[in-house]
Amino acid sequence: PPSRSENSVTIQWNPVTNASKYAVNISPLSSSSYRFLGYIGNTRNKAKINKLKAGTAYVIKITALRRYR
Repeated sequence: PPSRSENSVTIQWNPVTNASKYAVNISPLSSSSYRFLGYIGNTRNKAKINKLKAGTAYVIKITALRRYR
């Protein structure tokens, strides 16, 4: 079981047609620098983000990426 000190959030979004993957970025609301968390394949449209600090507001940015041929 997760420890009590771990703060996480699960976010879900509407699938984007023709997206090959999604990039997940996070930034504290007080900052404008985003940190890249990773890619999520186009078969999943949700992500769990761990290690959030209690009392901190975050902006989470999901970018749909398309594979160009």
